This record gives sequence, structure tokens and C-alpha cells, in this order.
Amino acid sequence: MRRTMVTMMNEQLKIPPHVVEACVNHISGAAKMGVAGVYNKAPYLRVVK
Repeated sequence: MRRTMVTMMNEQLKIPPHVVEACVNHISGAAKMGVAGVYNKAPYLRVVK
């Protein structure tokens, strides 16, 4: 459920990644390198209108 929530927050709600990471209590730095990539599966595709 965390992965789905993080992906939706990033992809559909366009919440900045650092805010999303704070919401799931992730910290930056060497201790957590790679954690954001595990949860955020958003492809960040550009929508052409």
C-alpha cells in the first residue's frame, strides 16, 4: 500500500518527491539511498495536449 500511495502522490497528484518522502518518513543521505526508488514507480511521462 505504501508503494501505491507514493506512486500516486508523485504521478497523479504531482507532489514534490521530497514532500512524499517526508510523508512516508524517509530521510535523505547514505543510510536511505535507493529507498525512494523502491516505492516510487511513477514513469513521469509527459502529457501532450
